[in-house]
Amino acid sequence: MRQKKLQYLTIQQFTFLAYLAITTLMFFLSMSQGNEGVTYRLFGGGDDGYFYWIQAQNVAEGSAWIRTSIYPLIIGTLMKVTGIESVYLIRMFNYIGFLLLVAFSLKLIKVQFKMDDNSIDQEYKFKAQTLLLVSYLFYASLQMNLNFSILRDIWIYTVYILSTYLSIKLVFYKKNRFFYFVLLVASVWLLGEFRGYAMLSFLLSLGIYFAYTKVKLLKKPKRLAFVGVGAFAMYYSFFMDVTISGMSLRRALNYRAASLGMYSGGSQMWISLDQSNFILFLINYIHSYIGNLIGPLPWHVSGVSTLFIFLVETIPMVLILRFLWKKRNLLTKVQKYIILHGFVWVSLIGFTNDNLGTASRLRPVAWILILIVFVVIYAKNRYLKDSTRNQVVVK
Repeated sequence: MRQKKLQYLTIQQFTFLAYLAITTLMFFLSMSQGNEGVTYRLFGGGDDGYFYWIQAQNVAEGSAWIRTSIYPLIIGTLMKVTGIESVYLIRMFNYIGFLLLVAFSLKLIKVQFKMDDNSIDQEYKFKAQTLLLVSYLFYASLQMNLNFSILRDIWIYTVYILSTYLSIKLVFYKKNRFFYFVLLVASVWLLGEFRGYAMLSFLLSLGIYFAYTKVKLLKKPKRLAFVGVGAFAMYYSFFMDVTISGMSLRRALNYRAASLGMYSGGSQMWISLDQSNFILFLINYIHSYIGNLIGPLPWHVSGVSTLFIFLVETIPMVLILRFLWKKRNLLTKVQKYIILHGFVWVSLIGFTNDNLGTASRLRPVAWILILIVFVVIYAKNRYLKDSTRNQVVVK
């Protein structure tokens, strides 16, 4: 066990140093490109980093700024308070976000073991934690989203994982519920301030979970799915203009359709959801859902960047999902709850997003949740196999 702990601590420190080194390297490479250290353009094109940088400067100077989220206000206030008007300060702030992401992820791993079978040897728990850190180290999109620019995304990932952890403490534990409720309300509020539909996804996941566990009629998955599809068919047919979390379904579909006309690059999936009837919409939506979850799919590969993502992300995630499906009998209620959040998140971005690059930037919320469950199931499976083997040897 001591060796496993040492291995875990070594990988942990290496991961932290690697992320710090990469964001520092990207800062200087961005400076060499003339981008002020804001963003390093590896595959060409731009991102929202410059927008955040300009708005943060406006906040620091006390000038008018465009509020699309709370992120520019936070980083602008940070510059004002410290007196340091530097992109590298923002990069360090986002690096702290990554450290918190790791901390909250490890909390989720521990709570899974505690709720499942706390008798599992500690070395297997270290194995799960080590595997998660290795996953973060080699998760290409996570690296790029955090280190290549000064995007808000790392904070969306971090606050969502924190909210998931707090909701587990509230829903599955009986102690200190009021305390965790207050923390959860604050966390979900902050999540919504970073991205509105992130809060919507979280609340929708909670609603689905309670509908499944508390409403007797919906306690069978097939029945819940049938009712869900039926309810959405009604919404699609008669209530498309009803605004939820600042956006109606019609507006979301129009936004997606506009992106199809605006962008003609090879990173588009070219899936239109603006259909004449619900059946055609549902077929295309399933295609969009799968593309946003694990894309690029083979027929989406059209260049070096999409081929790279296909090889280092799509294939590994397909194998991970296949493993979880095969070992679904090992999943606990808590783990099903965690995975539910991931799948609901993808269901929302599947409505508005047709771009593979954007998908790789948005879906880490889902992938991180899936990875957190995967490493625990993998460690538990190894523990069960080793225990069975040892029993056979003893006999």
